[in-house]
Amino acid sequence: DRLALAQLATVVVSIPLCVRLMMAPYWAIYSWRSGVHLPTGQDERGRHWIGAENPKVVLHEYVDYGCPHCAVVTHRTQQVLARYPGALRIVRHLYPRMPCRKTPEMFACTFARAAICAGDQGAFWQADSWLFEHCSGRLNVDLHKAANDLHIDYGKLSSCVESDAAFARAQAEMDDASEHHVKEAPSYVIDGKLLSAKDAFVELGKRL
Repeated sequence: DRLALAQLATVVVSIPLCVRLMMAPYWAIYSWRSGVHLPTGQDERGRHWIGAENPKVVLHEYVDYGCPHCAVVTHRTQQVLARYPGALRIVRHLYPRMPCRKTPEMFACTFARAAICAGDQGAFWQADSWLFEHCSGRLNVDLHKAANDLHIDYGKLSSCVESDAAFARAQAEMDDASEHHVKEAPSYVIDGKLLSAKDAFVELGKRL
């Protein structure tokens, strides 16, 4: 009936607005649309970080861009970072959840390779945002669209993603996760201690 249709229309219209409001702190920090608004860098092992230059707490976050739960939980860490930008640093670890070997389909660790190669063009955190938005629940990535949206060179991105070096670097991320006994995504490490998402937020609440 008309009442039911009106209620449905209200819900449909309100969903994008609610999502936008919920995501506001995330977009304020960094996104592929608006850029990066906090200090960034790479640690001694080349891992990308964002947040405090002299952090009180360093949160190591292991994610897979194809993991829908990772997209949800990392939004929460962005909100915490938005509240404590001078005290918290997030270090991004890529956890593809499968060995990084070349296959005819080229699906293995494709998102990790895309992030790594976008980082080589100075767009790691923009790619981080783009990959979470476009690849959650998927098997592959549209590199042409990624390059266009991120304003980076498609040819360089494509050749890098398919290179032996990119596979090796992605496998190094897997090896790092294994060293820290990471078995699921997302996972967190603070001061060398492996934590679930729930325990990580509890620990952040104590320290910040």
